[in-house]
This record gives sequence, C-alpha cells and structure tokens, in this order.
Amino acid sequence: KEFNSFTRYSLQELDKSDWIITSLKFDNYGNLWIASNLGVHRLEMETGEVNTVVLLTNGPKVQDKHFYSITKVQNGDIWLAGASGVYKSDWARRNTIVKQSYSTESQLLDYAEHIIEVDEGQLLVSNKDQVWLINSIDFSSRVFKNIYQGNTQ
Repeated sequence: KEFNSFTRYSLQELDKSDWIITSLKFDNYGNLWIASNLGVHRLEMETGEVNTVVLLTNGPKVQDKHFYSITKVQNGDIWLAGASGVYKSDWARRNTIVKQSYSTESQLLDYAEHIIEVDEGQLLVSNKDQVWLINSIDFSSRVFKNIYQGNTQ
C-alpha cells in the first residue's frame, strides 16, 4: 500500500511542552495508546480526539506517572510498564488502566520499564537489573517469578 500523505495529530491541547513519548501501541479498536513521561493517553484515530487515561490503584495515589512500555496481549488487553508498576486496561471503564499488584515473599513489583507477551498469558517484565515472568490470565495468584537478578552491589 502506498502512502502519499499523512495526518498530523495535534497534542497541543494537552499543554505538555516537556512531553516525551516512550511507547506507542494500537488496540483492537484502532485507537493509539501513547505512553509518556507524563502519563498515558489514547488517541481515537477516527475522530482525532486525545483522551487522558485514568490510573486506578488500590493503594495510595500514583505520584510518578512515567510510563515506559506498552504491549497488547493476544486477548486484546493493553498492559503498561511504568515507574509505579504494571497496569492493565479496563475495558469496562473507558480510558482507564488499573494497577496490577504482583509480589514474591520478599519483593513487590512496583517499578517496571519493559513489558512483552512471550506466550499467551505470560508476560516478561523488566527494570534496570531484574526480569520477571508474570501470569496475566490467572489472577488467583498474584505471585511472579524473578527469572533474572543482576548485580545488586
């Protein structure tokens, strides 16, 4: 398919002069999810409307809204990795993502930089010196497996 023109979507209405886009991903509905250092936005390609995505947690309010990575899993869910942990799209509440709590006996997954699906329901999540394998389907157990621990000196 040949493209002879392009459309520029203006994000000026967001008034984010220091905005740094870190990741982009289309969902199953043709909307573009935008991760940035200032949060998450969703661009509706048909209308050009940009919506700020609401961050929901079961704990304290999210202070650091820096997001680094987005992935779309086989069932269509959007997962995001950010400075305050791992989030998943909530299709029942439009423009909403919900913090997912995962922990081991001694560690809470509260900071993530990269997230990818490696197999249906299996996500690899990493930060500066660790890699975890988490199950995105079976929520009966929010335990994750630390599969790599870098030098912690």
